[in-house]
Amino acid sequence: MKISLFLELTYAFAILGLTEAVIKPIAKKFIQAKILKYAPMVFDALDPVMPELIAKYDSKELEVIVREEFEELTGEDWSNVNLNTFWQLYDPRKNADKYK
Repeated sequence: MKISLFLELTYAFAILGLTEAVIKPIAKKFIQAKILKYAPMVFDALDPVMPELIAKYDSKELEVIVREEFEELTGEDWSNVNLNTFWQLYDPRKNADKYK
């Protein structure tokens, strides 16, 4: 019984290690590539209206607007995608909070 539990724990830690060391970095690179592919189109769509958006919305609302733009362009759900790569390129959220 103890050996079986030990084997199960060893297997679980091996799977966890594999996920952290291999799968997560691959997924992160995939998401970053997708963001970089669509970022210019999001910029094109939002740049003309960004001054108005910054004046009207706070950072959380701008985050939603950007996610919706990515969803519209890709036809995919972006609600759980980490957009840090996008915000590193262009961050109007900081400006939105300055004026609220």
